Amino acid sequence: MDAAGAAARGKARAKAAAARQAKRGAGEGNGRGRRYVVRGLIAFEIIALSALAGYGILTNVTAPDIAAVFATPRPTPSATPTPAVTLPATGFVPSGPTTEATVERVVDGDTIVVDAGGVELYVRYIGMDAPEAVKLDTPVQFMAPEATQANAQLVSGQTVILERDTSEADDSARLLRHVWVDRDGTLFLVGLELVKAGFAQATPLPPDTRYEALYADAEAQAKAAGLGIWGAPPDPGPESSGEPVGPTPSLRTFTSLDPLVVTAASSTFRGGIGIYDWSSVSFTSSKIRMAWDISSTTRSGCRVDWTIQARGGEPVAGAQELDGRTRKRGNGIVTVPVGATRVTITSTCGDWLISVSEVS
Repeated sequence: MDAAGAAARGKARAKAAAARQAKRGAGEGNGRGRRYVVRGLIAFEIIALSALAGYGILTNVTAPDIAAVFATPRPTPSATPTPAVTLPATGFVPSGPTTEATVERVVDGDTIVVDAGGVELYVRYIGMDAPEAVKLDTPVQFMAPEATQANAQLVSGQTVILERDTSEADDSARLLRHVWVDRDGTLFLVGLELVKAGFAQATPLPPDTRYEALYADAEAQAKAAGLGIWGAPPDPGPESSGEPVGPTPSLRTFTSLDPLVVTAASSTFRGGIGIYDWSSVSFTSSKIRMAWDISSTTRSGCRVDWTIQARGGEPVAGAQELDGRTRKRGNGIVTVPVGATRVTITSTCGDWLISVSEVS
């Protein structure tokens, strides 16, 4: 009887152990299954996000026109770190290696100077070519000042994203990059916007052809609409020498209606050849420091004249003149009327920057 009971108890223990083992195995199998499902979901999300990141590369350009881009307020820097690149509801984002830099100076419609970690670098836009404004032994071409000004409106003083395609630099040691700028959380490819508005033409340069189809489509749209360089150039007349010789009323006028208050923080005025008029500028102090950086693009030199005119008062004026193809920098203290004034700058120089700040 004792032997039979012991045998029965042994069988019961064996059966219970087998049941526990089976349950443990089932649990491990379910755990592995759950892990496989999670891994599959993660892989699916990565593939989906990758597809979304490239979604904006379409055969039809749908980004807002350049006027809307210019009109969009520049985002206020946040005190907390934010991603360098966001994926907007519409549009597209860089797909290659990127770095950030601050635009120090706009040279012309397709070249800028940036500060990248304390190093000053020249950057040439990939995929497009703007009319020549500062090339040696080349007259200023039709729409060159306008292209320079449009480029400045998009990127001047901004933190931009430089996207590398295939090549590192050109024969002139300029970085070759696709340049992106953020406008209120949406990224715009600067060169593409300039081509779309008729300030430049699409110029494929193998092997750097990542957005070649987009540029070709943008150029076709600008051509069809007769925008910018695709419109009829003005008749220079039989007496024109092809090079500007001084400020004249025939220069194209650019007018800004945006109010500007000059304080201790530096305010920047920038442009090329033309007459630039800021109709609503206010000085909070009667003494300002004016600094200038001007480049001549012609053998005959050039001149920049500036006038600060208060309503009903005497104008405050000055000028900087350059001989030959040179660059001139300097600064000085100027006495100005306090309150609302008009600032007018007339230039035959292809690239100039004037910054003013209140003297504390």
